Amino acid sequence: MQTHKKQRPKKEKTLHVIRDSIQKKRKEWKGIDRGNGFIIIQIDGLPHQILIKALSEGYMPFMKNTLASGRFRLSRYHCGIPGSTPSAQSGIMYGDNEEIPGFRWLNKENDILVSFKNPMSASMIESGIASKRRGILKNGSSYVNLLSGGAARSVFTLSTFLTQDMQKRLSGLAIFSLFFLNIAPVLRMIVSTIVELVHELLEYLEVSLKGEIQKSEGFFPVVRIFSNVLFYEVATVGTVIDISQGRPSIYLTYNGYDEAAHQRGPETKYALKSLKVIDRGIKRVVRQAIKKKKGMRYDIYILSDHGQHPSIPFSYQYGESLESFIRSKVKEGRIIKYDAGGGQVKDYLMTAFSSTLRGFSDQNLFFMRRVFKQIASYIDKHIGLEEKQKKTLENISIVNSSTMSNLYFNVSKNRLDIEEIERIYPGLVGALVRHDGVGLVAGRSNGDVVLLSRKGRVFFRNGAKEVDGQDPLEDFHDSDAIEKEVYHQFGMTHAGDLVLYGAMKDDHVINFEEQMGGHGGIGGMQNTPFILYPEKIHFSFSEVKNSRELYPVFSGYQGPE
Repeated sequence: MQTHKKQRPKKEKTLHVIRDSIQKKRKEWKGIDRGNGFIIIQIDGLPHQILIKALSEGYMPFMKNTLASGRFRLSRYHCGIPGSTPSAQSGIMYGDNEEIPGFRWLNKENDILVSFKNPMSASMIESGIASKRRGILKNGSSYVNLLSGGAARSVFTLSTFLTQDMQKRLSGLAIFSLFFLNIAPVLRMIVSTIVELVHELLEYLEVSLKGEIQKSEGFFPVVRIFSNVLFYEVATVGTVIDISQGRPSIYLTYNGYDEAAHQRGPETKYALKSLKVIDRGIKRVVRQAIKKKKGMRYDIYILSDHGQHPSIPFSYQYGESLESFIRSKVKEGRIIKYDAGGGQVKDYLMTAFSSTLRGFSDQNLFFMRRVFKQIASYIDKHIGLEEKQKKTLENISIVNSSTMSNLYFNVSKNRLDIEEIERIYPGLVGALVRHDGVGLVAGRSNGDVVLLSRKGRVFFRNGAKEVDGQDPLEDFHDSDAIEKEVYHQFGMTHAGDLVLYGAMKDDHVINFEEQMGGHGGIGGMQNTPFILYPEKIHFSFSEVKNSRELYPVFSGYQGPE
């Protein structure tokens, strides 16, 4: 009689998991002509006007040559209001940004702060939208985005930090492991980190010696390294791997320019220099896509999600924050302010780092799993999210999103009319309208939307427009489109009882956060991003008034739902 020894199950090794995953995908796609796919490369926050400047001044030589080749066309488009990454990516990925009134907002009914620094907020919003619409990244990949678009592989994507299932975690871990086990990108990262630190020190000293205004340094050196080194390398290497595997759709974001522009201004040489790094990443991705001769054929789109305009922080210009000004007019009651705080994307970075470490430890693939888990726990406990959940004791919540702010009066779960606010806090609305730093106030008067400014008022009664004094928007370029977007934004369920838009002052926009470049409000370059697209694509991008109008371009690659 033949006996069989009981075999012990093999311990799962990292390299085995990675190899099996890649071989499985190759078998699935081998010999199959999968038709056209697409790659979206997002340069976060780069306005069309600044792109033209960067191309003409030599900051983006590869992009310039690509455009000159005649195989691509360039157009500007309008992203809509609010001009922010959550709204833009939701529009592009799902064709639905109807209920995203800012980067952060308050759900008065449920007493919840929703913020796109918080992965649970991003996951909740995306789940709701995805239940109604199909994302453009089904079976595809998402890198360094706020939303995943339904991607099968999601790396450094806020909405999936804490909610990925085992299969998607393994897919992401494969990218990380291939990256860190390859000496070339690791050495490149080490050198780039040193270079970025030196550049940051020199730039900070140069601005200081010139006596120019700049925001506090805070956590920015770390933000810069993450954006221009780790996020950049992982997104680029991951995309190159995905192209070789034939993934049908890829959406990656380079956010180095947006962070530099917030820190020192979108037109400064410091922000423009970050585009040199991004241009090199674009070159690596595009050349890999062109070099691939078998399987998937890729259409490449390079775009920005919104623009950005030079800004002056409200507190710098007037010697007090918006919170302090409102407190001086209210004189009683508790007020809470929500904005980016001193760290800007610190919460995003720390959450990304923490969740990645937990992902490694949860898979039981590394002997260092206990160390990873301990580091993640320390980050969560001692660094964690600066933005806390709403405190129910506050009478007024000021929820800032750069150059736009949602104000909530928490005496009622319902939205308050101006007349109700005036009864509770006499003179406050008038004080805000008259303030030099507030360009426009949106509110409701007896149930109808009204736009208020120092120049005049616009009422929308039963769909009819009535102007009292001067039209508050008449000085803005494309005022009709802005009016429609402001009206639409204020009509969103969770928009504030009042919505404030920073004023234009000496070609700068007033920013309710501490940022030298801002977006989300109205005026200047905030709402005019760009898109570079294949010459064969026939679509009127210049006529787009909201990012959600781009959805059909990309959803069409998947065919009917």
